[in-house]
Amino acid sequence: MPNVNASRLKDKLLAEIPELEAHRKGRDVLLAFKQDVGEALSQTMDYSDALIVTKAAKILRKQMIEHKINFNGSVHEHCIEDSLPSILLQFVCMIEHGADIKSQLTFGASKTDLAMAQLLQYNCCARYQEGAKTFRHSKDRETPLPVFIGMSTNAKTRKRLLVEMLHDHGLSISYDRVLEVSAQLRDAAVKRYKN
Repeated sequence: MPNVNASRLKDKLLAEIPELEAHRKGRDVLLAFKQDVGEALSQTMDYSDALIVTKAAKILRKQMIEHKINFNGSVHEHCIEDSLPSILLQFVCMIEHGADIKSQLTFGASKTDLAMAQLLQYNCCARYQEGAKTFRHSKDRETPLPVFIGMSTNAKTRKRLLVEMLHDHGLSISYDRVLEVSAQLRDAAVKRYKN
């Protein structure tokens, strides 16, 4: 087999086929037709962005599912931050304020960042059942915001339907869970009174 000079072959191909273009990628040269280049490049950009988002989602979901906390009837100063994986809160802050360091230092974690991160954590589900209209929220990932929304809605309205509607939208704990937490709080108050 004769030894072929790649540069000369490329030059001959480009001279013979005017619709062909050469594109350098490192030390390699890619030959493509002009009409196909724009579409191929735009598809490549969309594909690489999709890969980055997929990797970010996998990393976040893994951290969210591994992070476990359970509302035990008491609230302490840092209970909101403790209920969230730090990477989730950082990600939400980057989405809302920008990914640069200056924005992160300027804004920090606002109330809306904390609320969005809590709802994402609360609604994260390890496995979804096919065909299910609703899914069970894990008590291990129950953050203070949905508990607060469910408890305060029930206390102000006493409407099971309203609490369940908020629960169906992923904003609140279920009505049954509201009753369970209320019983925990009642028992804790009785115990404290006896002591």
